[in-house]
Amino acid sequence: MNLLRTAVKENAREDGWASLGQVGSRLSKQGTFDQRVEGYSKLIDLFTAIDIFKVENRKQPGDPRMQIRRKKS
Repeated sequence: MNLLRTAVKENAREDGWASLGQVGSRLSKQGTFDQRVEGYSKLIDLFTAIDIFKVENRKQPGDPRMQIRRKKS
């Protein structure tokens, strides 16, 4: 869980949102992470299933589509 939180935090913009692609790249560089071990074929499915993250599919120009951020407490 810490690995996921860190990857989102390190790739987040000022508004707190991070693109799924950038987060996935960060996680793949860790070498020890594989969402399939947790039972999810897609990374987005893992983030959607975890209650501490919010996932949005944005369709704005210049904005990568899938965005992730930590939910506010």
